[in-house]
Amino acid sequence: MGESYFCCEEWYPTAEWLDHIELDHDNSETLPCPVCGLEMTVLKIRPHVYGEHLVCCPHAGCFFCSESFDVVEDHIVRTHSKLSSSLQQADDTSQRIATLLKSDNRVQNVWLAKYLVLHKVGREDEGFGCGFRNIQNIVASLVYEPEFRRACGFHCTPNISQIQADIESAWAAGFDPAGAAQLDGRLLGTTKWIGATEAAIFLQYHSVRIQLVDIKLYPSKCDGQRRLSTWVEEYFRSSDPAFPLFFQHEGHSRTIIGVEKTAAGCNLLIYDPAVDPEKITLALESFNLEALSFLRFPPSSLDRREYQIVAVRGVLPVPYYETAKNFTSFNHVDL
Repeated sequence: MGESYFCCEEWYPTAEWLDHIELDHDNSETLPCPVCGLEMTVLKIRPHVYGEHLVCCPHAGCFFCSESFDVVEDHIVRTHSKLSSSLQQADDTSQRIATLLKSDNRVQNVWLAKYLVLHKVGREDEGFGCGFRNIQNIVASLVYEPEFRRACGFHCTPNISQIQADIESAWAAGFDPAGAAQLDGRLLGTTKWIGATEAAIFLQYHSVRIQLVDIKLYPSKCDGQRRLSTWVEEYFRSSDPAFPLFFQHEGHSRTIIGVEKTAAGCNLLIYDPAVDPEKITLALESFNLEALSFLRFPPSSLDRREYQIVAVRGVLPVPYYETAKNFTSFNHVDL
């Protein structure tokens, strides 16, 4: 419990405050409730506080309580759900990748998405699943942050059918009418592939504020590559925590998971869902830097004419939910 209360010239957390008054004060003594100020005997304070003011964890043997339901919900997810065991694993994966990359003496620094749980295209979605898998990579990172978990309504990563259904629901709610018309408003149960705009409306439908970034590399290819890599570097350096980026070019999408800074510039760290993430696990277990080379992309390797990025920018405020249904300066920028 995060709340503390004052008694006998000391501050006590709620549970310790209750223990203190029962041990060090007479049961017949009258004291004010530390929450509402109502006066009652010491004997009645504990049942009053627990019954009227605290939300308690429902798991047997756990005595965690708080005045805030959100605090207790976060405790349950982090302590008692499957998410609690995978939280450390996801954060650990990110830290271990950074450590391995920094073992290269050419690398000055590495910035990665805080939580990494990567998904690959399987036989069931081969040929169309990359966009869905990249959405899963983003949501799998978001669910570890209580603020986003409450806003999104997710406690686990949705499957492809759920993502398809939610994109259809977003269209029906008025998000991106042009995109809905292009795909005939139907996605569930099909093998239609999706791109950055569908990823954007899926997240916005779930109250995640995003920024859709369009980058044209021509007519000045080198300048476009520089602008793209600089934007990505600034995103990962300035966001805390940073989440993976949806990275689209014509016909395919990938996930940018971070950047590494070298004396020569920076490399984007890009995961392709066509690759089994087990390759990363094996590289980390053997501390094999060369085995992570498939993630490293210098700006000069980005040679498509156009790219799109979907970046998480926070929770979408309720007053702006309607504004987000179309791509305007509120949620879209051209580099």
